[in-house]
Amino acid sequence: MGKKRINKITGEPFKQGYVRDDGYIFKSYEFASTDENGFYKEKWMSPQSHLRWRMAQIISKSKRSYRRGSIPKENNLTIDYLLEIFPNNFRCPVFGYKMEWGGETTLEKDTSPSLDRIDPELGYIVGNVQFISTKVNRVKSDQHMKRLVELGDWAKKVLKNVEK
Repeated sequence: MGKKRINKITGEPFKQGYVRDDGYIFKSYEFASTDENGFYKEKWMSPQSHLRWRMAQIISKSKRSYRRGSIPKENNLTIDYLLEIFPNNFRCPVFGYKMEWGGETTLEKDTSPSLDRIDPELGYIVGNVQFISTKVNRVKSDQHMKRLVELGDWAKKVLKNVEK
């Protein structure tokens, strides 16, 4: 039986997404094998490999999501396409904060990148998806952009009345 190596900075085992000084990102422990000191072997990925792995996960999840009922089955997304549309600066295009994968608390998960269908009546297809933060996607839900503009107009009216 092996043991997990402890992160000297946090005092806890490494968690998915931790970034080393050299930029490599922790993916997982390999529980099937241990090193000469009895620690589970670890899987670290370069930033580029990590991003490609995340895109593959997103595609897999998007292909399963149509089973929930209201999402069309059509899906023609590729890793290269998702990399092309992913914000280079990792910033949420709506709120502007840095998007980081994962997290354990709701606040940390709120800043995770999330794949959004622009038109909720269409599937996960090229031209109909964008990356926004999980928080923005949760607020947007399955609404059309026109409805969100109406919501924004209403919020402006309310804000004007509050500021009087």
